[in-house]
Amino acid sequence: MVSSYIFYHYQLQEEKPGSFDKYCLISLHENLLFFYQEYPQVVESPPRIGKLSTRNSPPNWQEVMFPHFLLWDDAPAGEEIWREIELVLQMGHE
Repeated sequence: MVSSYIFYHYQLQEEKPGSFDKYCLISLHENLLFFYQEYPQVVESPPRIGKLSTRNSPPNWQEVMFPHFLLWDDAPAGEEIWREIELVLQMGHE
């Protein structure tokens, strides 16, 4: 399912560049997929033209993504797929 997950995300970023958080990052370490995101989110106009002229990204994105995940058995409600983790380090100005 990793290759499918990567394919869908590549397709989305090339069909709709700039339509998502500029500073988010999805990474994979062994069997753990993790997502880094900064707040507040920064969404900007596309910095470039995408490499795909297709429009195949599914409109029911969450439904298509759901089978790509193994659910956490002990997760609090709403965190079955993406679990919140403890903030370890925060940098920036207030």
